[in-house]
Amino acid sequence: MGGKIGVNSVYTKGSTFVVTLEQDIVDEKELGTFTLSSRARQHKEGMYQQSFEAPDAHILVVDDNDMNLMVVTKLLSATKAQIDTAASGAECLKLTQNHRYDCILMDHLMPEMNGIECFHALRVQPGGLCQDVPVIALTANAGSDNQQLYRQEGFSGYLAKPVSGALLEAAVLNILPKELVKIYQETDYSEKEKDVLIFERAKRRSIIVTTDSVCDLPESLKKEYGISVCPYYVCTDEGRFLDGQEVSPDELLAHIMQGREGYSQAPGVEDYERFFAEKLTEAQNVIHITMAKHVSDGYQNAIEAAKSFNNVTVVDSGHLSSSMGLSVLYAAHLAERHTAKAEIIESVGEMERFISSAFIIDNTHMMCRSGRISKRIQVLCDALLLHPVLALKKSRMVVDGMVVGGFEYATKKYMRKVLKETKLIDRRILFITYSGLDEKKLQYIQNMVKQYCPFERVYLQKASSAIASNCGPGSFGLLFFKKDEGLFSLESMPE
Repeated sequence: MGGKIGVNSVYTKGSTFVVTLEQDIVDEKELGTFTLSSRARQHKEGMYQQSFEAPDAHILVVDDNDMNLMVVTKLLSATKAQIDTAASGAECLKLTQNHRYDCILMDHLMPEMNGIECFHALRVQPGGLCQDVPVIALTANAGSDNQQLYRQEGFSGYLAKPVSGALLEAAVLNILPKELVKIYQETDYSEKEKDVLIFERAKRRSIIVTTDSVCDLPESLKKEYGISVCPYYVCTDEGRFLDGQEVSPDELLAHIMQGREGYSQAPGVEDYERFFAEKLTEAQNVIHITMAKHVSDGYQNAIEAAKSFNNVTVVDSGHLSSSMGLSVLYAAHLAERHTAKAEIIESVGEMERFISSAFIIDNTHMMCRSGRISKRIQVLCDALLLHPVLALKKSRMVVDGMVVGGFEYATKKYMRKVLKETKLIDRRILFITYSGLDEKKLQYIQNMVKQYCPFERVYLQKASSAIASNCGPGSFGLLFFKKDEGLFSLESMPE
């Protein structure tokens, strides 16, 4: 370019490089008067000031140019973040197969597999640990067309090359989980928008776990783990209502006790299709856990609906109510810990035999009306004060015994049966799921549980309208995990 480069260097003090280039004058306007104060201000603004530290953060930089990898690594060195580099898309995918990163910086223009192709492969990588990690595109062109491109493709933002240390830190700081970061100074984007853009974080998760309204989990746990439910229907002679949204269990029981109609109905195929389509706007993959497949049409309808999507998997929990909810809760727990999709599905299948699911039925009239038992059995139960104990085995509801007597005596007999092998009970969590019981009876049940087998956490959970329509008032179940040393661990289950 016809210029000159010079250097002034003092040992142990540093070096000053001077580059002189002859340029044409394109504007005759004066630049202004440079005073000592203006020069000092310019010098101060131009000095690098570290914005944060994140020694526990893991960052991956992907670029086919070794010099670019070195530059980005050096620019981020003051943050003390742990930085890995990959020289290609293939090397990136190899690293993310075994390492979880908090942020990825991805060059766009790379041979063989460009940054966009690598990004999409990352999002659907089987067993990959970074399917939901924010990715920033590195590009030599920051035009509006590229803004739209990277936004549509799903990147969390982009950085224009060549990038400065301040801009790089600003982008990474915005993306890293806040708990990993110690901030030294706030970053102002107002002067940097043309060089760095962080898109709004309508971030799609890698996997979400969904289920049906009959899972009978507390709202607090569903909210904490982001568990969405597809509502069952409750059909009455007053019309059809959405379970949990348009009719409460107490309203339904009062309606049925007046001798009027009330029964549950699984969502149809179209209901599930709409539900899955909506959830896929929130996540790359959906794992939907249903009630035992031989107890309801929900499983088959969900399976049929899932055929319209490539990334929806339907799993039979083998249970119902809060015992089904235990499967859902643990699957969501695994998803939150970025467990691979196949492993979550396998765990739910294995968990079926490690969940105790048994309910005692106070009055068999509703079960008879819903076709669960015959009229002859119902009359016999009434005459002899018999209370069936229903259990789930191989995704079927079976009568696992009968207890006789009034509420307190029958409750004791039921608890002796369900809690007899205390050494095999995981005592960390118990659901007492009930229908139409008053406070006095609920307190009696809790006191009896403490005598037989005290649990660390006990949830009193009112059964959903769809479940209540089948079991009737006065029914309840003790639902918990049975011990297993090797299948799964529940250390991080919610408080």
